[in-house]
Amino acid sequence: MEATNILEKIKKIVFGEEVAEMPVVEHTFMDATLEDGTLINIEPALEVGAAVVVIDAEGNPTVAPDAEHTLADGSKFVTVEGVITEIIPAEEVVVEDEVPMATEPTETQEQKVKKVVESIVKESHFASEEMVNTVANELKELFAAELTKAKNEIKDIVMKSFVEFGEVPKQAPTEKPKGAKKTNIFLPK
Repeated sequence: MEATNILEKIKKIVFGEEVAEMPVVEHTFMDATLEDGTLINIEPALEVGAAVVVIDAEGNPTVAPDAEHTLADGSKFVTVEGVITEIIPAEEVVVEDEVPMATEPTETQEQKVKKVVESIVKESHFASEEMVNTVANELKELFAAELTKAKNEIKDIVMKSFVEFGEVPKQAPTEKPKGAKKTNIFLPK
């Protein structure tokens, strides 16, 4: 019963009878600087599974490339498709020159990062709907083709049976042998 309800909800969303509600999620970012001075935002914090966005010179966010990145404090992390997969703690090294910290990101940078994250969420939502529609259409076409094929096979079998029945040669009735007497074998003699 639950699968039917889910299917009905999907139909309503797909055919415009119902609008899917997109919850508004507040995002918190950790601002950091790589050892080469590149500004990055990590959502929500430096942990495995967090999203990493690189801020370019114009303040535009882009998904972090697949690589091992080193922060200004010497700690390292590995990203795959913009997501942290491994964190490598910094080795204790005596630093003579202190690396200057990047200035606080402007509000526009944070807004751009939020837009990138929201667009990724929306794209994945629409991709899911599109995939459901594609699968549903493919199943519909497959079932229609199989039903047509089954109907044609049944029709062919019935027609073939009638043709074969009509082609069976008709034989003349057999005659009873003349002079044969009927005897009841159950009666005493």
